[in-house]
Amino acid sequence: PPAISPSSPGELAETTPHRDPGRDPGPPLALIRGLLEERLADRFRYPLLARHRGWEGRVLLRLRIGADGRVLSAEVIRGSGHRILDRAALRAVRGLPALPLERVWDRPRAFDMLLPVTYRLQDG
Repeated sequence: PPAISPSSPGELAETTPHRDPGRDPGPPLALIRGLLEERLADRFRYPLLARHRGWEGRVLLRLRIGADGRVLSAEVIRGSGHRILDRAALRAVRGLPALPLERVWDRPRAFDMLLPVTYRLQDG
């Protein structure tokens, strides 16, 4: 299955939580990424055509998460080079059930985050 990759420092700098810096430190992105991994584990599929043709790649998605934990929007910021992989990543995140933000954040509010998804074939 595709993997959710750790972000590089440059990508983390692009993450833009909407917050009041004087009151709330913002979303705990590492913990929210963990919640996403839990929710996405069963939803990600490696497209059969891509698998047969040996296509691999990394998709960088920008997600808008609502205060209620729902994915409000998702867009490809940087494609993998294969539209089929990009579309599969978008499809997986768009239908997610709401994330339980209250488990990791005292005062959830809407925010944006980047989510890298790597499609890599493994031998065996």
